[in-house]
Amino acid sequence: MAVLKWLLLNWDSVVLIALVFVIIIYLIKTGQTKILKQIAVKLVTDAEGECGSGTGVIKLSEVVGKLYEKLPSVIRILFTEKQLVQITEKVLEEAKKKWETNENVSTYIENKKITTATAITVLGSVDEIMTAGEEKTE
Repeated sequence: MAVLKWLLLNWDSVVLIALVFVIIIYLIKTGQTKILKQIAVKLVTDAEGECGSGTGVIKLSEVVGKLYEKLPSVIRILFTEKQLVQITEKVLEEAKKKWETNENVSTYIENKKITTATAITVLGSVDEIMTAGEEKTE
């Protein structure tokens, strides 16, 4: 009962504090969204180079997972998975336009594809060598 009386007497202060709290959350979230978009451009470009075309679901899950990892734990509560997916999809649309017009970015993606393919080939060879060595010892 005492709390209710206090709230009725100080309702304007309670509303003001709640409004300030909402504004702070909004500012944090919008500021973080801008930063997330900048990070997502790099992640999307890397994923395109590493996974290639036709692997949209894999690239999306990889980028969203890495974005979530980069968020400070306090900020994570402000973003849902759906919002991170939306941010990633918007960034992807913008990035595709940049990839078409910027030769340096296109070269970067192609180099990523070559590097990734080379790494897979080398690792595959190492696995074959290790498997062959295990068979000889048995």
